[in-house]
Amino acid sequence: MSNFGAGNGRVSRQLAEHGVAIEWTDAGPRIAGRGVVITPTESSALLDRWRESIDRFLEQERERRGGNDPNVGGAASVLAVIHACRETYNRVPNEEEMQEQRTELSRKFNLFYLFIQMMQDEASGERDDDGLSPP
Repeated sequence: MSNFGAGNGRVSRQLAEHGVAIEWTDAGPRIAGRGVVITPTESSALLDRWRESIDRFLEQERERRGGNDPNVGGAASVLAVIHACRETYNRVPNEEEMQEQRTELSRKFNLFYLFIQMMQDEASGERDDDGLSPP
């Protein structure tokens, strides 16, 4: 079971600013917004898979971009989100789906990305006052 950031009221409030609600449960966070719900079972699987792959993608992006590139972390996180979604849902939305947000899968993907981005911002003590942008 994942408890990444469990019970963090500040993150929950910030996500609410973007139309996202989190209910922390014993099974994992229930993440709702953008017309979809990521169940605690789904979010736990997504978080576990994200956490299992993030170090690999950080190393990959450091080699690809150079260790001092400030975009390494963001790129690695996006790749880890894609990986987690593919492993959990057995499919990744295509670019058109992501742009139009017309499928449930594309909205879940986006919602999970927003959740991860806010959790990372909270962990690093940073917050972009412009709000969140999808990948």
